[in-house]
Amino acid sequence: VESFQRPGTESNLNTLVTTIKVIVGGVAPLLMPWCIKNQGLVGGPLTVLGVGLLSQYTVKQLVEYRDAVVVETGRDDLTYVDVARHAFGDVAANSVFFMTIVNSLGVCAAYSSFIGSTMATLSATPGNIIFDVFPSITTNYWQIAAAAVVLPLNTLAGNSRFLSVVAYMGAGALAAGVLTTCWYGFSVTPDFLGNLAALPWFTTPQEYFTSFGVVPLLFCVHFA
Repeated sequence: VESFQRPGTESNLNTLVTTIKVIVGGVAPLLMPWCIKNQGLVGGPLTVLGVGLLSQYTVKQLVEYRDAVVVETGRDDLTYVDVARHAFGDVAANSVFFMTIVNSLGVCAAYSSFIGSTMATLSATPGNIIFDVFPSITTNYWQIAAAAVVLPLNTLAGNSRFLSVVAYMGAGALAAGVLTTCWYGFSVTPDFLGNLAALPWFTTPQEYFTSFGVVPLLFCVHFA
């Protein structure tokens, strides 16, 4: 049966670049060194590979299921809630909707906490512009300030140009953050290879699961 979906307008290259931005466009890449340290030189990369393959398979299945429902219904405006309703009924649809809301709230809370704790650390550390201008501001106040900036911007969520510009700004900021983190790490750890070789290949289950959440954050959450 021929699909009723409208053909896409993005090239394969643009799709690849967008996918890469989705994966690396968050705080998870900055936490990966800590994650590898807790999971081991072999355990960490194997976890990343395993979760990445699971995410790829899951995304492929979601797309195929949606395509099947589009062909059956002739509609090209279906959400995954609609797909769940078509396949399993209202209970499943409501469950998918609830889990999507919880997932979105969880991601927003994680980013809010990350912004608050990072800015509070800078605010309490002499020698940077944040400390000079806003000294000793607590995490909660930084979270409120971030919300005051971000929430009004939601009115522009329907503007594709604005979202594109913000996405590129975010990717640039993330790249700068990763480069700065790498520069700082190499500057305070001259014997990088020696320290790397001292890390265990695998760690205890307690150490492993301490940082396991970083890996799903790297892949699964962004595909939701």
